Amino acid sequence: MITVDRSELIIHVRDTLAKSGFYISEEWTSPTLCFDIIARRDAQLLIIKILANVDAFNKPEANVLKILGKFLKGAPLLIGSHASGNKKLKRDVVYTRHGVPIMSGVTLYNYLIEGVPPIIYSAPGGFYVKFDGHKLKETRETRGISLGTLADIGGVSRKAIQLYEAGVMNPAVDVAIKLEEYLDVPLTQPIDPFSQDLEIQESLFDFDLLDEPQKNVFGQLKEIGYEIIPINKCHFDALTQDEKVLILTGVDKETRYLKNKARAMTNISKITERYSVVFIDKAHLTKNNIEGTPIIGRKELAKIDDSEDILELIHERSA
Repeated sequence: MITVDRSELIIHVRDTLAKSGFYISEEWTSPTLCFDIIARRDAQLLIIKILANVDAFNKPEANVLKILGKFLKGAPLLIGSHASGNKKLKRDVVYTRHGVPIMSGVTLYNYLIEGVPPIIYSAPGGFYVKFDGHKLKETRETRGISLGTLADIGGVSRKAIQLYEAGVMNPAVDVAIKLEEYLDVPLTQPIDPFSQDLEIQESLFDFDLLDEPQKNVFGQLKEIGYEIIPINKCHFDALTQDEKVLILTGVDKETRYLKNKARAMTNISKITERYSVVFIDKAHLTKNNIEGTPIIGRKELAKIDDSEDILELIHERSA
């Protein structure tokens, strides 16, 4: 099954995650959000964006996903159906765009439900496999096979064989097939799409673009020792952290959208196993939390000079 419509693809992905034992976030359908699904299974956290056309995925969106992955200790992932020109994403192939792994809904299903990991990845120049270089070298030397012989078999240079053995370079699919058939030894290794090195641009957000309430709250939090990582196009406005704790942080006025925002933050905090809080103008508000997310008035925050006091209020006001 390959879905093209984004809404159908979201349903397919949620169903796959549920069947494979993931605890899944509530359903959000806005395409402007930086992620569509956040899911946890034991220690494994996935932060998933879903687009029918993966070419619509841009670098700023990728960087937000990678920042969330880094600080929440999760794996960013893009699920799609096709690229421009209606070119379908190939089954059991992992693509990458701006450092974020991409796969089709079928590939995700095969990996999580069928237990069949992808073994091919797309990179400039074609499709490649992850090779066991140590085993390749050991097999070649044990059998007394020269570099030149393997190079002729694979249709590549002697230098390429040396790079495969050193683990510096991986072979294209057709080269890997030739080498495995000749040696009669399995050398191809499965790919873990949830284990990626995240190179991020941490200076993603310009503090000058924040509104006055955000500047005020984040400024005060920084004064009492927190690091602020603003997050764009998300249910919360920033990740706030010190050496002990990470908090999903929202800054809002008493608007009709606050309830939905707080509800989403509660849901995300449960899945990520992190604290959440919203700072608002509490002058006319009698509740201590909204939809389970603790609220702290901005005037209250102005009187706090210790990060432990923030945590104490969050504990007291959690549902």
